Amino acid sequence: MNTPFDDMLRGFRSGFADTLAGAKAWAGMGEGDADAGPLSTLLRPVDPYNRWPLLSPVIGAAGAAAMVALSGVALAAFVVMMAALAMIWFLLSEIFGFELALDPSVRF
Repeated sequence: MNTPFDDMLRGFRSGFADTLAGAKAWAGMGEGDADAGPLSTLLRPVDPYNRWPLLSPVIGAAGAAAMVALSGVALAAFVVMMAALAMIWFLLSEIFGFELALDPSVRF
């Protein structure tokens, strides 16, 4: 005898399994190159760096680490830029007495 709760759990399990299968396909965790998803192709070296099968994973991992490091550098540059803008606003408004306000009724 199936209760509505059992049907709901069965549907949840099958939906979760379908979600995992889709995520594996997208990440390229299937068998062979035919199932390679966009994430695995992003981290796969291109010619001439893919000639050595033993070094391809190392080159891919180094590329991924470089992407993470450069993303951190870009984020740090953004934070420094925002801090500089905040200091400019502070100097202009508090030290030099300029009023920096936008009129909400003005349409651009």
